[in-house]
Amino acid sequence: MRQTIQAFALGTALEQSGTAAWIVDTLLAAEDAYLLGVATGKGRRGLDHTLERHGIGRHFQVLKTADDGPGKPNPHILQDAMAEVGASPWNTVVIGDTIFDIGMAVSAGVLKGLQAVLVFVLADPLFCAKD
Repeated sequence: MRQTIQAFALGTALEQSGTAAWIVDTLLAAEDAYLLGVATGKGRRGLDHTLERHGIGRHFQVLKTADDGPGKPNPHILQDAMAEVGASPWNTVVIGDTIFDIGMAVSAGVLKGLQAVLVFVLADPLFCAKD
């Protein structure tokens, strides 16, 4: 049985790094053990373009965009994504690159304790991987 993880925020990383092989490798490794999803501030058209451009759309079980509800940090799109796949805040991890991602996760009840610290580190990265 696979564990559930939603809201895998990677649009910014893809846009900044082009087709980063490490992102695709990570998705391939993760999809066998986890349910992956996207909750993004992009519109559906922008997300579809990014996923198609990089050939990674098939790795995600749920996609939520700004077209699906209020923007971040409002938790609506994350909560909707969790409900769609039957996940709870306790078995969901948000990986984000902005303070708005963190706000969304906290408002949805996802971040507790150490998770909050780890995501804050992601919001202020120490390095940026490039092709």
